[in-house]
Amino acid sequence: MNEHFFAIEAGGGEYVFNNVVSFSEEGEMIEKTYSLENKLISIKKSVLEDTPEKMPLWEQEQHFNLDGDLEFTRIKYKNEDGNYTKIIRNGNLILDLKCKSFDCKGFYITDDQQMVECDRDVFESGFPTVKTWSKLLNKHLRFPEVAKQPGSMFKIWIGFKIDESGEMIENAVMNKNLIHPSISKEVERIITKYNGKFMPALDFDGNPITSWFYITLIFRGAI
Repeated sequence: MNEHFFAIEAGGGEYVFNNVVSFSEEGEMIEKTYSLENKLISIKKSVLEDTPEKMPLWEQEQHFNLDGDLEFTRIKYKNEDGNYTKIIRNGNLILDLKCKSFDCKGFYITDDQQMVECDRDVFESGFPTVKTWSKLLNKHLRFPEVAKQPGSMFKIWIGFKIDESGEMIENAVMNKNLIHPSISKEVERIITKYNGKFMPALDFDGNPITSWFYITLIFRGAI
């Protein structure tokens, strides 16, 4: 089983698994991901912005174990008040998070029913704050010439593998074979500029675990 679960189209042929994308009559994008043994891993339903970037306005992602049982559902949506993330497991809300600009506040529920305040989705690994990545880009990003061309747009998927102690042990430009070499090279250069720690993901018992997280970066030329 591939641990990234990125489609062949997104992985540029480097990461392979079964992925089916369709659209409902209401315009929802439905993405089903299967293991190489053809077992359902996740179902994601998204409503996308009517913009060239097609970023999600709302998404619901269900994750299943290898026995086919639903493990949890993550719901994300945004409106004029901010961005919201909710996670439901066994019919119970276990994470409720609201982010406005770079300020995130919320809580998660431990297996022993303790409520703990949080400022991020603790069940995903990530940078220490929501500002960290944007600060890194503002300080180090050099726009490749190919990305300056009027009307051009390049969407890059970047993966980071973070261990239990918050150390990055691997990273990858997931669609490297599908974008211009100068863009993937620039993204890889930026990653080397970061020497800080990361926040490890927690399992549902509250223990740190090794996991991947992903960031989408868009290079867009002048219109």
